[in-house]
Amino acid sequence: MTNVKFDPEAAVGVEPLVPETSELTAEVTDDNDKGDAGPTALGVTGGRRSGRKRRSRSRRRTVAYGLLPILALLATVAAAYLKWEVVRYQETDRAATESVAVAQDTAVSMLSYSPETVERDLGVPLDRMTEKFRASYLQLTRDVVIPGAKERQISAEAIVKAAASVEAEPDRATVMLFIDQNIAIGQDPPVVSASSISVRLDKVGNRWLIAAFDPV
Repeated sequence: MTNVKFDPEAAVGVEPLVPETSELTAEVTDDNDKGDAGPTALGVTGGRRSGRKRRSRSRRRTVAYGLLPILALLATVAAAYLKWEVVRYQETDRAATESVAVAQDTAVSMLSYSPETVERDLGVPLDRMTEKFRASYLQLTRDVVIPGAKERQISAEAIVKAAASVEAEPDRATVMLFIDQNIAIGQDPPVVSASSISVRLDKVGNRWLIAAFDPV
């Protein structure tokens, strides 16, 4: 058997079989760096996020574009409703003002007369009445008021102390009147008769007409 002796001098200049620690670390580090070049490093995850953002923005735009016509419609409806309310308020206010004025003037004509001119006096307000109420008024005046005024020498003067609109719409209204009527019989001193009267009016064409005249 041949004995082989290790010669240290012969081993000089031979590369070591095991690499140095620094080289191993460098290789491992390189491998790790290569491993990082996975989905995240390649931009796959970033691409997904970017895609989701684009889809989200697209959905927001779609929702916004879908809401715009609805909001515009709602704004138009709201504007139309407000305009209608303003017009309705103006019409109601005008109806109240006009009906109160007509009720006051007509009431004074209906309740003021003298025995000498009673027929003419009580005929003045006839054109301010509806057809139905006019018929009732004519019957009352012809059967009761005119004969009594002539026979007993009754004179009357009406004064509206206060008036208020109770209800007002474009075509009908109710007015409350508070009236003092100075009544004189013959040579006797006049007596004041206070009364409150509910007057209902209907608008016929462009005119307010008395439809009811009821003491309350």
